[in-house]
Amino acid sequence: MSVPIPTRWSIFCSKSVVQHIDTPASGTQPAKGATANGDGAEMVSLAHLVHSADRLGGMVVRSAQVRKVLKSVSQLSPYKATVLISGESGTGKELVARPLHTLGPVPNGPFVTLNCSNLVESLAESQLFGHVRGAFTDARDESQGYFRSANGGTQFLDEIGELPLKLQPKLLRSVETHEVQPVGSSHCYKVNLRLVAATNRDLRAMVRAGQFRDDLYFRMSAAAIFIPPLRERREAIPAFIGYFIEQYNRLFGKNVSEISRAAIDVLCAYQWPGNVRELSNAIESAVILSENNRIVVSDLPETGRRRNRRRVVEPA
Repeated sequence: MSVPIPTRWSIFCSKSVVQHIDTPASGTQPAKGATANGDGAEMVSLAHLVHSADRLGGMVVRSAQVRKVLKSVSQLSPYKATVLISGESGTGKELVARPLHTLGPVPNGPFVTLNCSNLVESLAESQLFGHVRGAFTDARDESQGYFRSANGGTQFLDEIGELPLKLQPKLLRSVETHEVQPVGSSHCYKVNLRLVAATNRDLRAMVRAGQFRDDLYFRMSAAAIFIPPLRERREAIPAFIGYFIEQYNRLFGKNVSEISRAAIDVLCAYQWPGNVRELSNAIESAVILSENNRIVVSDLPETGRRRNRRRVVEPA
């Protein structure tokens, strides 16, 4: 996500938010937390969205699925067990990885992030485990690599499914022995770190296809956390909306204080193939385009509006 990630954590939402802002029956007063503006559009206050759900750190916690994730985090965080986090792209896997670190035994240690899709295959071993001077062409200086940089903290390997196959047995050895051997060196260095990995791919299918080592998969998946896609926890969307409006107000110096009920309906009806990251981007755009300190349907990205146009009509 492009929003700064809170140090202590938070995530996602409350059915009570949806219940409190449901559109009232015809002829009744606006729902709790909502007002009608001069154009007849029902508006929901940012304060209501932000404060109608429980918070832990900077994010919101309520849905049963996310409570299950939180329970796993609380159970696993005190230990240095390797953890595999899976879920579709944009579901917030790094947001789960960070509290495993900050709530764990070494919260003040380094949290080192590496996206495995950024590894250069010919240099991947050096990038992970380091190298000595002269180990290969252009190795003019010694490098300690990502794992030694994470010593005393957490190494987060994002998109672990993209790790080159020939490097996987070396990663497995490092996980099991808690040591690394830099390229070109005969010496092994002990590393005291927690390994957390994440993927949006089906690693079991990759194992069957010979694209991922089964022994590494079994070692990584012993402690696993699955993050459901946003479309399966729609009750979280209103609280996310409030959270992201609050964050982008701060980032852009804006003062958006309300959003129309119709805009919330559009956002809740959309499928969000890009999950929380896509919702974050949509709210970022809406905050920038908003006028008079409020967000209405016309401020939302065209994709979501076009797919939901028949369902939601905002008063002119």
